[in-house]
Amino acid sequence: MREEQRRIITQLALPTVALFLVFLGLIIHFNTQNGKLAQTEVEGDIIVVAQRYSAELYHKMQIMSGAARTLTAALPEPGISIPELLASLCLNTPAYMAIYSDSAGNGINQRGEGVHISNVGMLLDGGANTYVHLSDDGLTDTPAIAHVCVVDIPGDDHWLISYYPLDDAPESVRRTDLDHNVLYMLMDNDGNIMVSSPDYQSNYLKEENLVGQLHSYHEELQMMEQKLNGSQPGGMKVELDGEARSLIYAPFPLNNWYIMIGVDSAYVDRMEKQEGEFASNTFIHFAIIIAAYIALVILINIVSRVRNTAKTKELMERVDTDLLTGLLNKVAAENKISEYLAANPTEQGILYVLDIDDFKKINDTMGHAFGDEVLRSMGRQLSPLFRASDIIGRIGGDEFCIMLKNIDTDEIIIKESTKVAQFFHDFKCGEYTKYSATASVGAAIFPRDGKNFEAIYKAADQALYMAKKRGKNQLAFYHDSHDAIVIN
Repeated sequence: MREEQRRIITQLALPTVALFLVFLGLIIHFNTQNGKLAQTEVEGDIIVVAQRYSAELYHKMQIMSGAARTLTAALPEPGISIPELLASLCLNTPAYMAIYSDSAGNGINQRGEGVHISNVGMLLDGGANTYVHLSDDGLTDTPAIAHVCVVDIPGDDHWLISYYPLDDAPESVRRTDLDHNVLYMLMDNDGNIMVSSPDYQSNYLKEENLVGQLHSYHEELQMMEQKLNGSQPGGMKVELDGEARSLIYAPFPLNNWYIMIGVDSAYVDRMEKQEGEFASNTFIHFAIIIAAYIALVILINIVSRVRNTAKTKELMERVDTDLLTGLLNKVAAENKISEYLAANPTEQGILYVLDIDDFKKINDTMGHAFGDEVLRSMGRQLSPLFRASDIIGRIGGDEFCIMLKNIDTDEIIIKESTKVAQFFHDFKCGEYTKYSATASVGAAIFPRDGKNFEAIYKAADQALYMAKKRGKNQLAFYHDSHDAIVIN
């Protein structure tokens, strides 16, 4: 029995001792490398902050520029209120100002005021879809990054210029755990400071060009240039005005700009010492905490990305929406239908084009406000009739389109067309006086009547003309391959 106990103890003891020796060796090796690891760890923490600052700043500008590029498609449309579109851009994005301008700098802002951009040459020098740093926006004395979009009007160059305020510091600057005496800078590719954290009272930045003050650090500057060219972050220790500083840099996704964070070296040394002592004394706990920290950072980033994606989606939906009816606007409806047809070239579908009969008479006799109510009621009542996957939009003053997807048989074509026609049998609007409005409808079948949006829309429009010619208040198919469905 004792022999069995000794054998069991030996079996347990040998692996335990071996594991202890391995673990002891790891601790000794870790302690040997502790100084370098601590330095790397502290620098890495600051790099994470720099990258987060860069990502948040870039994301805000992307929201602004993405919305601006979308709006340029609507600006040339007749009847569009330019100030309202510009105001919508400023309301739904971080832009504080938006200007619709000609090449001479004469334009209009989001308040409908006429303005003249004194630095228009600098803005337009890079062409369309460019970002330009402005120490002064030329109008409000605000440092900004301007985004330039060309508005495609044949024979008449116009530009949509949106302005992001550089004093709008990302949340990461305000919630960081770094030392309070820290400087955040956005730098251009020449080393000029575009903006720095407003709450930092600098006692060592003697000029706006920081790299110019580091001319004696040739190797460090070369290393920084190489890393930034490879889109890699890094850091270096320098002396500015007799004080030791640690400078951490990270690439910014625009114009070869980059983020620079300046931290007192005393703070970095103190943090490295704390990291080293903590790592030496609590190696296992340190590993667990780091794992939990990484998981927490990933979780925070995932949640933040989901929220940002939701906000971006909401913004894009607003840009795509017709403000009066709540349906898709002309540009969004055409784009979505074109994308669907291109992705499903053999799948049968129907495009209906609806035009309210005698809408001008409604406006003249009932008033434009009531005319708007007719359009608004139509948009509200049309949507529930069809599937969420179908495409419904307002493509003109009193003109709507409906694209029904995946319509397999003639029976379904007749059923859906009858439903569209019968919609106007019960259509009424008005809160007190119920007004009945009728419409003429043209229908075309994809891909039989057209292989792309332009062709299928033209076919449906010709069918609409046929319905109007026959006396209105009815639905007609292109080529009249089906009998017209009269709306009674």
